[in-house]
Amino acid sequence: MINALVTGKVIAPPAERTAKSGKTFYTITVAASTGQDENCSVSAICFNDAPGQKLLALSKGDAVSLVGKVTPKIYTGKDGTTKASLDMVVDDCLTAYQVTQKRKAATPEPVGTTAPPPPKPRSTPPQYCGDLADDVPW
Repeated sequence: MINALVTGKVIAPPAERTAKSGKTFYTITVAASTGQDENCSVSAICFNDAPGQKLLALSKGDAVSLVGKVTPKIYTGKDGTTKASLDMVVDDCLTAYQVTQKRKAATPEPVGTTAPPPPKPRSTPPQYCGDLADDVPW
């Protein structure tokens, strides 16, 4: 398997499912741009609850970045052309919602809501107050 970071848009809404063993897993399908005029379909599955809950908050058209192990696949489309796809086991994900939350946490107030504090006045340099000790030999 290949470790990868895949960024794309959700094309099939995420689903929470239960395996025969009783464990919960999450699935989602993402379209990632190949840099050309085509997209690569990424069928992702997640076995961890924390990233799985993040995925469940997404809907069709939302942007998402997925991190995990991928396996390249090739399939034949309905029109008979072969297309590339990826199967992915997700370790973690990052959504636009999380980026907004992290920015909010990093900045106490939104930019531009309050005026910046006035600059502190400079302290004046010490003034000469008497004789200099010129007894230092040079």
